[in-house]
Amino acid sequence: MLRKVGNLPEMGNNTPYVILAAERFERSRLRITWTDEPRATTDEIERLIAEQWQRRLAQAQLTGQMLFNGELARYVSHEVADGKLRITVGPTCYRDFLGTNLYNSHRVDELGWHRFGNPLGTTGLLITADDQIVLGRRSHRVAFHGGYLHTVGGALEMQDIDDPADVDAFAALLRELSEEVGLTAGEITSTRCMGLIRDTDIFQPELLFEVCLSLTASELCARLDHDDANQEHVGLECCPNRPYAIVDFLHAARPVAPVAVATTMIHGMLTWGDQWYAEQTARL
Repeated sequence: MLRKVGNLPEMGNNTPYVILAAERFERSRLRITWTDEPRATTDEIERLIAEQWQRRLAQAQLTGQMLFNGELARYVSHEVADGKLRITVGPTCYRDFLGTNLYNSHRVDELGWHRFGNPLGTTGLLITADDQIVLGRRSHRVAFHGGYLHTVGGALEMQDIDDPADVDAFAALLRELSEEVGLTAGEITSTRCMGLIRDTDIFQPELLFEVCLSLTASELCARLDHDDANQEHVGLECCPNRPYAIVDFLHAARPVAPVAVATTMIHGMLTWGDQWYAEQTARL
């Protein structure tokens, strides 16, 4: 049965995300369209963005962090109808994301979430041939969540908008998986979208995916190039894809980014059911 927002299982207060839709959506059941509608803004927000961007650029130059602007696709709206998850996206950029979601998230009620950069994340839970869940440990050189356990992925970028009437988030995710851990399409046996969440830390909307691989966990981990100082992940960490293992793994792996918690827990909900989800979220 398709889960809509109104009939999702109750979440405990420990969950660092809000579920907007949760269901395994095949490629044909996820439709994303582009609009040229600009981000709503105010003079105050633009001032805050400019100040944060200059501050973080100066910091990045001193610390060697990776920071550059790029054009991204912003969440505008979504609906679940006729068995499909439909999302509309519009223009934004990393600079706006940094100046709103990343460093002014504490002012979301004052500034208005609809005025934030809100790039639509595309992030994958990797499941290996030997049934291990694999997540990445973020480098301290990234602009945010350095040192955190995180999913492998990124956000919809302008280079992903080939057809404004049918934006391919699956292709965008494959691009990220190739860039970050060297995966090829031939090494992926299946990819399904698990739905849409918004975290309660930086309020970024994220599309969640399950990505099943033909590689074992050891084969995948061997892909990481530890000599590449520019890569986003410094290591990959594994958890048995078993109902008893998920929450213990998340506790042991702290700090964990909200999207990594959401992806593993929603995978569990869709695999082992709502009772498992209710019991395990109480343990987070």
